[in-house]
Amino acid sequence: LSGNVFTVGGSLEDSRTGGIPATRQEPVPYFEEARTGFALLSSLLVLFLLIFIQVTVGREERNNFIKKKLSRILKQHQDRIVKCAEAIPSPGQGNILEVASFDDLLKIADELGKPIFYQSGQKEENYEHTFSVFSEQHTYRYTLGEVFSSPMSVLSQKHMLRQSH
Repeated sequence: LSGNVFTVGGSLEDSRTGGIPATRQEPVPYFEEARTGFALLSSLLVLFLLIFIQVTVGREERNNFIKKKLSRILKQHQDRIVKCAEAIPSPGQGNILEVASFDDLLKIADELGKPIFYQSGQKEENYEHTFSVFSEQHTYRYTLGEVFSSPMSVLSQKHMLRQSH
């Protein structure tokens, strides 16, 4: 090589056309299993997220419902309710009669001519508000908060809130 120019001589041989002779699919190992697994995992995560949202939002709305109903009861009937600072002693278990609503407890208190005792306390992780009327034989009790201990949909809570007005 002497100088700045470089020369190649001869002819180039064409060995192939350069195309792909045939196509074939090679399956990727465990691809279908991985895709099924990721789809199942995604579905479970979405389900857990929906349950988590339902539980947290449902509990918050349930607590708001109970607080509103409690404040309404205490405000409307403050002259008939005695707030207790200590636990109300309960007689034997057979003598306690649970009533379905506060209005039913009002009717009983009117019939007996007795005051309504109110106590707020914590039961497990929830607060429980108990109203009681005592007679000689029985204790009549209405519990606000225990009614909603089982999970309840937001729609049915709003329906119950409308009914109680």
